[in-house]
Amino acid sequence: MSFNINYTTPGRSKSKLAVLKKIDWFGTAALLCFVLFLLSFLSFKFQSDYEWDDKRVVGTIALSATAFITFIVLELWVVPAPVLAPFLLRQKVPVLVSVSNMLIAYCNFAIMYHVPIFFELVFLTSSTEAGMHLLPNSLAMSVGSLFAGYYLQKTGKYKMLNAVFGILPTIATVLVARLQHDSGWVAQWLSIVSPMSL
Repeated sequence: MSFNINYTTPGRSKSKLAVLKKIDWFGTAALLCFVLFLLSFLSFKFQSDYEWDDKRVVGTIALSATAFITFIVLELWVVPAPVLAPFLLRQKVPVLVSVSNMLIAYCNFAIMYHVPIFFELVFLTSSTEAGMHLLPNSLAMSVGSLFAGYYLQKTGKYKMLNAVFGILPTIATVLVARLQHDSGWVAQWLSIVSPMSL
């Protein structure tokens, strides 16, 4: 199908070298270094349990901070086409949507990590059955994404949709945190997606 599309982005250069020059290589490298050193710091401090004054802990957190500052300086004042366009940070909607998506992602990652371990340790289920308890969450996210796309296309309204789909994962996280060894099957299977299983 893509072979039949004849479309050129306005202002696009025909030279591949010119296109490569527009890529923010330095900003991307600085961002990757920030993430790498931050993860190394978290690993050294909280997994290997090194002291705060250990050179690995101090070094990785210092390198992480340096890489983050370098990334900000590059994006704001140096590169012509930054990875993160600074003008987006001055607009309320992109910032709030990004924060909302970040918080929802935290909820989902916590759920994905917590639920299988809980069922293996508390209910003594197999790892296969414990993993199956994530299925309602996966189905809910898939159906919710399709519904959200359809709703946005038809109405163009996003505020109420974002609020509702931001509140539901929070409710599900609270419900999962309330699971006990004697919780019924409805709570076991639907707490992850449904506020009705209280």
